[in-house]
Amino acid sequence: MNRKSLGGQADSEGTTSRVVQDYLKHLLGATEWGGSTLSVSGLAQRMGVAVSTASENVRRLDKLGLITHVPYRGITLTAKGKQLALKMVRKHRILETYLHQKLGYPWDQVHAEADVLEHAASDKLIAAMDQALGAPKVDPHGDPIPTADGYLPKVSTLPLAKAPINTLATVARIKDSNAQLLRFLESVAIVPGCALVPIEKIPEAGIMRIEVDGQEVTLGKPAVAAIWVTA
Repeated sequence: MNRKSLGGQADSEGTTSRVVQDYLKHLLGATEWGGSTLSVSGLAQRMGVAVSTASENVRRLDKLGLITHVPYRGITLTAKGKQLALKMVRKHRILETYLHQKLGYPWDQVHAEADVLEHAASDKLIAAMDQALGAPKVDPHGDPIPTADGYLPKVSTLPLAKAPINTLATVARIKDSNAQLLRFLESVAIVPGCALVPIEKIPEAGIMRIEVDGQEVTLGKPAVAAIWVTA
């Protein structure tokens, strides 16, 4: 039974538990892509747990001063909670970048590896990796890397679905949670930094036709939703 409960896993302050860190990271991630605050049920879905488990853990996070939760108004990170969440996101994205650039991991495999390593990696190790990489600004998927002092650079992007037709756009970032989708996108030359032109949107079928690298490609809804661009 996978309850993912906070109980028995936190230190004296309750902030170094892997589950605590995962909850905070997911709460930050929910808003980073332009979404709103999460409800308990929405958080449970993202965490892959029962609503009752998420509700129990939300109460504990609230007691730790990491979130505020007002019923029917969603869950909000406190300053302390956001600081810890940004620290975890920084670790995750530096690990992804190091695995990809220094160890040759394919970009579709680094997310899962970083999810495991981020909880064990010390601040000293992350600082050394950051220095070895030359202080990168983004990870292999185009996601901005928070600074060591907890600043997350603002990225002015829009979802591909909202990009104007027949107008050149540049891929800024691609959601990294679906490894199979990342492999497909790479196979059709859709990676951060590439230029593309939306040709036709067919919302009734949930697809979009685009031109990239001189070729026409048809994307389904999951692929379109994963891509964010700059005009």
